[in-house]
Amino acid sequence: MEKLVVLRLRAREGHSRVEVSPQASLAEVYARVSEQLRLPRDALEIFLDQRHRERLPASPEVTVAKAALPTGALLFIKTDASATIAAVPLQHAAPMTTADLPPETATKNISSPSSSSASSSAYQGGQGASAGSGDSGVAGVNFKSFDAFLRERKFAVNDLPGCTSYKPRRLEAGRMNK
Repeated sequence: MEKLVVLRLRAREGHSRVEVSPQASLAEVYARVSEQLRLPRDALEIFLDQRHRERLPASPEVTVAKAALPTGALLFIKTDASATIAAVPLQHAAPMTTADLPPETATKNISSPSSSSASSSAYQGGQGASAGSGDSGVAGVNFKSFDAFLRERKFAVNDLPGCTSYKPRRLEAGRMNK
């Protein structure tokens, strides 16, 4: 598979790009540019420099490779007609709402043994929340704290930076206490 050459185009109306094969003739380049800018072929002139001194010939014998046009070459368009650059319409994603979510299925709350008494005395009914595991029920959707998420996957949460743990220490008289 041969790699396509990307040619950058600069016209009065703006910038554009054209992808052509290295074996494509310069006449085909003119046709592609004319098609993309929606200009008549006879009203189109392509130059290699900004001052419009070096004109790119529309020769069917000369290929893009022979003309030494590398990928990213900047071509300047001169025309008397007004160009309309063919823009690809952007498709914006519609904002997601809670109505777009699938209905929640009944799931079994997994809690640690130390929080089993806390979860049994928690809310009864459809909004059961486990305070010990960091779950909180919001409108029928269960959100978990990141620590609870890591704890379920057997990560050592106490070793994470920013975790403050207070350990009881016995103060002794006559010794330096930390």
